Amino acid sequence: MHLPVDICLKISYNNYIKMKKEEKMIVKVLHREQNGYDEVAIVNAPTNDIDQALEYAYRWTNNIEGSWSKNIGSDANDNVIAIKFREDGLGLRSTMSTDRMIIENDLYEVMPFGFELIREIRETA
Repeated sequence: MHLPVDICLKISYNNYIKMKKEEKMIVKVLHREQNGYDEVAIVNAPTNDIDQALEYAYRWTNNIEGSWSKNIGSDANDNVIAIKFREDGLGLRSTMSTDRMIIENDLYEVMPFGFELIREIRETA
C-alpha cells in the first residue's frame, strides 16, 4: 500500500523537525537533472564529522539491495527522508557523480572519488 503524496510530505516534514531537535548533522541531497538540481532527500547523519556525514548520505541514498527512497530492503534507513516523489510511484535513482550535497552552509559536489567543496552558501538578510 502506498500513502498519498500529501500524507508522505507531512510525515517527512514531521521527521525533519524531529531530526533538527536531535542536533545531528543534517545533509541535503540534490540530484542533477537536465534543468539544474532537485532536492531529493534530507539525511540525518549520526556523526559530527563532515566527511563522515557526506559518506553516510551518499551510502544511504544509493539503491544497492532495495530502494532508499521507498524504504525497501537493506537500503531502508529511518535517518533518510525522501522529499521528492516520482509520479509513476517508482523509487528515486541512486546518488552519483555530479550530484550535490549541502551540509552546514557548504555546497559539495559528488566526485568519482569523494567530495569537492564547491562554495560556502551565504545567508541573505
